[in-house]
Amino acid sequence: MEESFRTPHFYVHAEADAAFLAKLREEMAPVIEGQHGVRLTYNDFLLKAVGLTLRTLPRVNCYWAEGQIVARDSVDIGLAMQVEDELLVPVIRGADRLALAEIAVARRSLVERCRRADVAPSDFEGGGATISNLGPFGVDRFQAILNPPQSVIVAVGRIARRPFVDGDSVVARLTAPISVSVDHRVIDGVLAAKFLHGLVSLLESPTQLLL
Repeated sequence: MEESFRTPHFYVHAEADAAFLAKLREEMAPVIEGQHGVRLTYNDFLLKAVGLTLRTLPRVNCYWAEGQIVARDSVDIGLAMQVEDELLVPVIRGADRLALAEIAVARRSLVERCRRADVAPSDFEGGGATISNLGPFGVDRFQAILNPPQSVIVAVGRIARRPFVDGDSVVARLTAPISVSVDHRVIDGVLAAKFLHGLVSLLESPTQLLL
């Protein structure tokens, strides 16, 4: 954490319309559970969406080392999780190329192995970004601490009905508050905005995550 706060970083925020995402998850959950025996979660959609966004913007999938920007050669995403009193961030390998069901299976396997303490240091190494989702704990919005040497962490709040401007009307709509913390040595404001825009676009049109 000390290294993270010494890193020059900033935050960008958005609120994604999550109505279609919630509907797609509701429709797909019983199918994936029936075929693979795993419960489909919002984290699985987030892992896929962040993976695809990183693949589209490879400059974000870089890190700072010894005064230079270093590119990663694969898209691997960390998922922050609480296991008893420990915060762990195991990594899903090749998240951009895995099908949604494959991500769900890999995520469940990592969670179970972390709970059994059946993990190795390699399970936590090499991630290009981390997702921290505190929505299930009732948190609406927050800014996450960078996970060095990663250059980006995505913080997701509770998916809930909130006032939403639809044309000239204000309606109650399911939304997901998202903030992205970035290492300014690697990612500038425009690139951070592009990353957040790409991520929100995928979550608002989630059928793209099935391709």
